[in-house]
Amino acid sequence: MDFGPHLMLDFFCSPEHLNDQPYWETLLGDLVVEVGMTPLSPPYVYPSQCTNPAWSPPTATGLSGFIVLAESHLAFHSFVESEFCFLDVFSCKPFEPETVKTFLAHRLGAYRFNVQLVQRGSNFPFTS
Repeated sequence: MDFGPHLMLDFFCSPEHLNDQPYWETLLGDLVVEVGMTPLSPPYVYPSQCTNPAWSPPTATGLSGFIVLAESHLAFHSFVESEFCFLDVFSCKPFEPETVKTFLAHRLGAYRFNVQLVQRGSNFPFTS
């Protein structure tokens, strides 16, 4: 038995909301409701800037944010200039990955994406 699913989504999407803090705060809250999870914190969203000398240009700006859940967490990083975002959903409670993908793709105007689903915690010490 596994502890739970970890869904990782990489989206190319419309730049319209990638740098919009209130939009992301609402989006994270709405996603929690959509998948029936329990928030332990409000959504936290911050302006961010990543630098990597291998990139051209070497700096990318956007937002980073998360919401802590009783079941684990949701997190994201957006990159405005690249029209790209990374999103993670990790949970000890089963959820439908296709529901999450469809919900986020629609709300973010995704036009290309990569989806990875990993079952985590195969060695978790469950007790009876």
